[in-house]
Amino acid sequence: MFRTKTVSAVCVFLMALVAMGGDAIAQKKTKPDAKSKPVMSAVVHVDGDYQIVGKDEVAKLKKKLKQDHKHAVAAHKAAKADAKKNKEKFNMPAPKAQKLKVVNASVEQGKAEALVAQLREKDAKKAASKKRPAKKPPTKKSKAGN
Repeated sequence: MFRTKTVSAVCVFLMALVAMGGDAIAQKKTKPDAKSKPVMSAVVHVDGDYQIVGKDEVAKLKKKLKQDHKHAVAAHKAAKADAKKNKEKFNMPAPKAQKLKVVNASVEQGKAEALVAQLREKDAKKAASKKRPAKKPPTKKSKAGN
């Protein structure tokens, strides 16, 4: 009897200790850390479109674009060789490498989204102005015979 009371008292004590320790740990995790750095991103321009990628992902993106181009060139060469073998015309142009330009290499995520929206709007305005035909000045018709 003494033994079961002791065991149950120890169990209650341990459960209370675990419950208090769990709260203390939870409180430590919820406090914002003053030294934590914001997530840094990079804004890149790839073939006419702006993207936000992780700062560390820029090199991986460059490598991926290079490999994609390499595979596209290999497929183009194979198709061209196949057309030549079958004595068919081959009019498909060679694939061009995608251009990657880093607009801003180190910017916070929120600012990056605002920058991308601003750049897309700017490009849309440029495209709209190019679509409008230029106004031609009126021409004077020469009077024949006068």
